[in-house]
Amino acid sequence: MLAVEDGSVRTYARSTSAGRMLYLYGDSGTLYQYIHLNNDVGPGNDNRGGCVAGVAWAAGLKDAQRVEAGQPIGFTGDSGDANGGRAHLHFEVHPGGGGAVTPYPYLTAARRISEPIALPRVACLGLAPR
Repeated sequence: MLAVEDGSVRTYARSTSAGRMLYLYGDSGTLYQYIHLNNDVGPGNDNRGGCVAGVAWAAGLKDAQRVEAGQPIGFTGDSGDANGGRAHLHFEVHPGGGGAVTPYPYLTAARRISEPIALPRVACLGLAPR
């Protein structure tokens, strides 16, 4: 997962329904919520991963850290009430910190990344080459 705009991140341990979460407070005043982050350390659904860098969010990422648009910030998963389902991202956009709106216009207006971003291969996440 990538930061959609410059801003600062807050990492949240867990919520019963949302699981592992990361909030991005964009410089524009928009709050972005990344929900159902990874909580597994193996290739299966083991729920043994903590809310730590390299499992739920990107290696080296710290709470309240400044990030730039396009920077890797986390890993999709199935935490919370998505447990046991397919890994996916529940992505919310809250302009001005208000209510959620459809993210579609934000995603279509986003700066395109012309080159693939190389993420570190992390064997404990089941992302090692096969």
